[in-house]
Amino acid sequence: MASLLLPLVILSGCTGSTAPDGVATSSPQPTAPAQAESRPALCSSTVPTRFADGVPAGVVSSVTTDASGVTLVATDLYVDEVVVDSGLLYWTLLGAQDGRIVTAPVGQGAPVVVVDETGEGSPVHLAVAGGRLVWLEVSASNSGLARVVRAATDGWDPHALTGFEPIVDVAYDDAAAYVVEDDAVVRVDLETGARRTLVSEPGASIDGVGVSADGADVYFESSPSDPLPSEGQIVLARVPKTGGDVTAVSTQRTYGAQVPAGSIAASGSQTYWSVGGYPTRILSVPDEGGACASLATTEGTASMLRPQGDSVFFTSWDLPTPSMYKMPAQGGTPSLVVPMFGTAGYPTPGYDGTASRGAIALDGTNVYFGGFDASLTPAVFCVAQ
Repeated sequence: MASLLLPLVILSGCTGSTAPDGVATSSPQPTAPAQAESRPALCSSTVPTRFADGVPAGVVSSVTTDASGVTLVATDLYVDEVVVDSGLLYWTLLGAQDGRIVTAPVGQGAPVVVVDETGEGSPVHLAVAGGRLVWLEVSASNSGLARVVRAATDGWDPHALTGFEPIVDVAYDDAAAYVVEDDAVVRVDLETGARRTLVSEPGASIDGVGVSADGADVYFESSPSDPLPSEGQIVLARVPKTGGDVTAVSTQRTYGAQVPAGSIAASGSQTYWSVGGYPTRILSVPDEGGACASLATTEGTASMLRPQGDSVFFTSWDLPTPSMYKMPAQGGTPSLVVPMFGTAGYPTPGYDGTASRGAIALDGTNVYFGGFDASLTPAVFCVAQ
């Protein structure tokens, strides 16, 4: 990839330290309406409520056979990422060789499979953008490679917009996917697949990307590829979605080269981001410019930031007690919402409705997430916001 070197504009930010185009994929045949599934009238604010069956009727995990040809059915399916849009829930249903996207109404209605990538890949980074489903399809033959795919919300007309490549992270708006390819951020048009490199930083590693709340800029986190332990740092920067000057917003020390990737998310007029380290910090910066503010610290990671209204939800992926937390959007002490799995498929003992490691979704009333019920059956759960 040719380097695109852009002028770097430095803003005064908060300081501080912390220890093949056009390839179609498969889509299922039309599914007959299923019997309505019971939904809880209200989601509890204190205890996870089982909201929907995670596995639609008739779906089984990947089928294998033993040496004598006897069919063996694995029990490794789990609900990973959950998205809510226009009264519909979408979630990814994954397993060893399974990859499906499932949808169900927030109201009454049984879940159905709308995209089936079983044997081809696994859908991750799922979103609804511009009235479409968009996701990264991780290659079934090489988990280090993925491609951007779009389809109608009912699963029809799926198209791969990129070839398989090492993709670190992705963010979406209604018109494009913003893909992190090692040291570059590339805009991929969701209709045509046309590519445009917005920024390239040779010698750096870009770990995360997000679209600003006002929709004008793309934020990204970058760091030196091989920093000394005493020189580790992460820079939050932004670039206009149309291309142009890169603006460094804030530089944070990490005190170590091996820190977990952070997260970037936007809501209202603020963009929120997290910096891994000791401890992890959650910060915010106004889209109109100005200094960023440190909002909270956590001993675990702070991934899957989900700001909405007066709160920011996030997952803390830190064994042995990974959990989902909620904190005031203006800063404050995070409070526990629900404990989570240490590893997908291995529930924390004693918890009914613990969340999976995947994305959480908010609709202004509830928080939705994947997990297992007491019988270890994959399900979608909710708690009241």
